[in-house]
Amino acid sequence: MPITYHCDTTTHVTVSLWRGRVPLEDITSHLDVLASDPDFVSSRVLLTDLRDIASNERPTLEQVERAAQEFLRRFGDTMTALKWGIVARHAFLEASAFEERIREHVARALAFNDLGTACVWLGVDPTQIEKTIDELRDGAADELRA
Repeated sequence: MPITYHCDTTTHVTVSLWRGRVPLEDITSHLDVLASDPDFVSSRVLLTDLRDIASNERPTLEQVERAAQEFLRRFGDTMTALKWGIVARHAFLEASAFEERIREHVARALAFNDLGTACVWLGVDPTQIEKTIDELRDGAADELRA
């Protein structure tokens, strides 16, 4: 799966890493997994790293709209206290459009170009977040080799 994540139950921070081509079916599958994970539901901070998605496979605005609808269908008003940083780089416009569509339910969601800036805004340790992202990348690479 091109989306992997880790929930830290001590800090209540969830980091998700998106890689390569990420079709809507993978997004909805990922949302289903998150919805069934009690560690995610108790998260207070979410960092989504989109820097590794394929630049030529960025989602269309229609796909962004559908992804926002799928997120809201699963989580609705249950994530109102969540603080969500989306590190998007070349998908910044699409991440901003997504964030606008969920803003009524997740008021503290914001798209960023830079991981460090996102970490400062989220109030998390950038070194620890980068370590988690590296571990997610390594785990995804291990799955591809298997």
